Amino acid sequence: MASTTTTTRLLIQTHHMTSKAKIRSLTLSAAKHRLSVVLKTGKPPGIMLAEGPAASVQQWMGHVRRLRYKDYRLMKTEEVSCPEGKGLAGIVEPGKVLEIDELKAFARFLGDSHDDGNLVNWWRRGMGFVGEDK
Repeated sequence: MASTTTTTRLLIQTHHMTSKAKIRSLTLSAAKHRLSVVLKTGKPPGIMLAEGPAASVQQWMGHVRRLRYKDYRLMKTEEVSCPEGKGLAGIVEPGKVLEIDELKAFARFLGDSHDDGNLVNWWRRGMGFVGEDK
């Protein structure tokens, strides 16, 4: 029987993410806090999806806020239970950041994460693309 772990998942939307200096700063902070992070960079919207221990996620979120992104919106944050090797940490090694520059590619990446659609469905609900009952 696979063990499950409880982790904190965070979803942030900004107007856009184009500053290489800010992206580098987010990457260094994610490595410091051992978070798995996926960024949707380039043209609007900017999206940050992070997963890891609650205290680390809170510290990383504080770092993001200090970078002063335009139209910063905390879309969703919650504790989630994932079988070991599933969720965001199952596809992005903790401490690493993956950058994706198109929204469709971002959704496709999450949908291909081999976790029975849980991650992409969580993201869609958090972004408001589907209702909470989907």
